[in-house]
Amino acid sequence: MNDLELRYPFGSAFDFFRSGFWLEAAAFPLLIGWFFLLAFVIIILKTNLSFVGKMAVLFFCLAIFNNPGYRLFFLAPNEFFGVIGSISFLFKLISSGGLDRVQPLVKTLIFSAILMSAHAFLILFLIYPELVNIGFARDMDVEGIWLLRVSVIGRVYVFSLMVWALLNVFKNDAQINQFIRLACISVGLACGVYLLQMIMFLAGVVPYGTFLDAGFSGFPCFGGTSVERGHFGKFLTPMFPLLLLAYMRGEKKWIWIPFILVTIINLSASSQAFFYFYLLLTIVFLGVGALKARVFVGVGVFVIMFASLYAFIGPSGFIGVFDKLLALGDSSDGVSDGGRSFSGFTSFIQAYPWGIGYGGSFFRYVDTFYTDVGIYAFFVQLSLVALIVIAAAFYVIFNLLGRARSKLNVTEYAILKISILGMVFIFSADILWFVPTVWLCFVLLYATVVNRERISVRLPAKHHISINNNIMKGKL
Repeated sequence: MNDLELRYPFGSAFDFFRSGFWLEAAAFPLLIGWFFLLAFVIIILKTNLSFVGKMAVLFFCLAIFNNPGYRLFFLAPNEFFGVIGSISFLFKLISSGGLDRVQPLVKTLIFSAILMSAHAFLILFLIYPELVNIGFARDMDVEGIWLLRVSVIGRVYVFSLMVWALLNVFKNDAQINQFIRLACISVGLACGVYLLQMIMFLAGVVPYGTFLDAGFSGFPCFGGTSVERGHFGKFLTPMFPLLLLAYMRGEKKWIWIPFILVTIINLSASSQAFFYFYLLLTIVFLGVGALKARVFVGVGVFVIMFASLYAFIGPSGFIGVFDKLLALGDSSDGVSDGGRSFSGFTSFIQAYPWGIGYGGSFFRYVDTFYTDVGIYAFFVQLSLVALIVIAAAFYVIFNLLGRARSKLNVTEYAILKISILGMVFIFSADILWFVPTVWLCFVLLYATVVNRERISVRLPAKHHISINNNIMKGKL
C-alpha cells in the first residue's frame, strides 16, 4: 500500500474505541466527528419535536455519517435511529386512529418493499435456489448472505416508515424549515470532518480515510464521515437541492461555502457528475429572473473557488474525472471497468432472466458477473418487477407535480423539478435507490404540498384565493 494512503483498520465503533485506534493521531478527524455526531444528536433530542419526529430528523440527516468507526450493532447511526423511529411509529399507527390518509408516496414505497420481498423469496426458493450457495459477497457463508439479504430489504421498510413518519409529524412550513436548518447543520459538520482530514494531510499527518485517486486523478481525497471518498460524495452531493431550497428560504446560506469547497476537492467521478448536473438543472429551471441579483454573488464566489482549486490541483485531476465518466461501457468483460459495461449487464440477464432478487449495492455481482450502474443493477436484481416499481414511481412524481403547481411558489416548484430530475439521474447512474439524502428535498417538498392542501381544506373557500396568491408570491 502507498505510504500516502491509509484506509480504515476497524469495522465498528467498538473496534475503534476498544482497540485504541481513537488515541492515534490518524484518527483525530474521526474522533472530532464523534463529538459532532453526539452534539447533533443532543441538539435534536432537545428540540420541541415529537419523539418520532426527532428520529426522522436523525435518520435523514445522519445518513452521511456511515463511516465504520461510527457503526453501532452493525448499523450506521442513521439506521440505528431509523429502526427505533420505525418501531415507535408503528406503535403510534396501531394505537392511534387519527393519522392522516396515507399518501401515494408512502403507498408506493411500501408496495415496492413488499413486491421486492416477494420477488426475492420466489427467486431464492423456487426459481434460482442455487443463488443461495453462490458468493454474493466475498468471504461470507450462506447464513451471512441470508442475514445480509434480510437486512438490505429491511432497510427499505425502515426507509418507507420514516418517510411516512415525516409526512405525518412535520405539519407546517415552520417545522419543515426547522428540518431544513438541522439538515444544513449536519452537512456543515460532515464537511468540517473532511476539511480537517485535508488540513492534517497537508500538515504531514496522513489521517485514516486517505484515498489517493482510484487511479484517475493523482490527487488525494478523503472518506470524511463516510466509508470512502466515493461514498462521501454520493451521500453529500445529493443534498444540493435541499441546500438550494434553504438558500431561497433564507436559511443557513453559509453552508454553500464548505459544501462547494468539499464537493470540488473530493474528486469522485460520480459526485462530480451529480454536482454539475444539479448545477445545470439550477441554471435551466431557475434562470436569471428567479435567482435574483444576490445569487450572482454566490456564482462569483463559486467561480473564484473553482479557479483557485483548478490552479492548485492542476488540470490532470479534473480531466481524470471526466475521462473516467467517459470510459463507461468500453470493457468487453464487464469486470475490469468496475461493472459498468453493457456486456456485464447482458451477461447477467442471460444467466438470470428472472432477476437475482433485491440486494441493493451489496448484491451487484454473482460469481463472475458484475454490474455497478444503477439502472443495470435495478433490472438485474428485479427483472420485470423493476418495470412495475418504476411505473409506480412515475405515477407518484406526476401526481405530485400536478398537486404542487398550485401549492408551491415558482421557486419551490422549480426546485422540486430539480430534485426529481436529479433523483432520476442518480438512480440511473448508481445504486443509491434508498439513500435518505437523495430523497430528502423531494420528501420535504412533498410534505409542504400535503400541509398546504390540509390548510386549504380546513379554511373556508373564500380564503383559498388569498392563500394561493401568497404561495405564488413566496409568502408561505
